[in-house]
Amino acid sequence: MKIYELKCVPNARRFRMFLAGKGIEMTYQQVDLGAGENLELAFLVKNPAGHTPVLELDDGTCLSETMTI
Repeated sequence: MKIYELKCVPNARRFRMFLAGKGIEMTYQQVDLGAGENLELAFLVKNPAGHTPVLELDDGTCLSETMTI
């Protein structure tokens, strides 16, 4: 599994703290929101809204709602 995020975004920090508290290790991919990386087609396929964080499961399914993740 992989998380697409920007560390300084509150929802991403909240999710990192939750995973750390549960002892779950995760791969993180930083998304540069300032450079518009979240608006590129490759990212919009994962989350059409262009928001972070996005959880990509091993089968390629992406969850983009923080409450769902």
